[in-house]
Amino acid sequence: MNIRKELGKQDFSDDLGWGAFFPEKNLENEDWLEEAGGFIYLPENAEIDIAQYSENIKTLPAGEYLCMNRFDMPYKRKAVDELLEWAKQHDIKTEGNLIDECLLDTTFQGITDTEKVDFSQLQIYIRR
Repeated sequence: MNIRKELGKQDFSDDLGWGAFFPEKNLENEDWLEEAGGFIYLPENAEIDIAQYSENIKTLPAGEYLCMNRFDMPYKRKAVDELLEWAKQHDIKTEGNLIDECLLDTTFQGITDTEKVDFSQLQIYIRR
């Protein structure tokens, strides 16, 4: 993800967490990766040039989130579909953007010796 390279140039750290961001409007579409990108968590007291980044800064709403851990790459769709389908089957209404927080990146070995996967957590807001 280019976001980590850009952070280094700006003296930001991804120590609080990072991952992939998927806009709500594309989650049900085949082109669900359209407008997807990387994200980082920023501390509340982060001193940044808001004007430069304001259109890209999103605040996640406080509340409960439906979460699912997975071993996969962020651009793989299967687990996303499983999470959204599980929510429908259990009459859980979700809203907002989906994030895939990386807990352990591709330095982790997958099922086979050649497969590289992330250990991550999908998270989407539960509407009450």
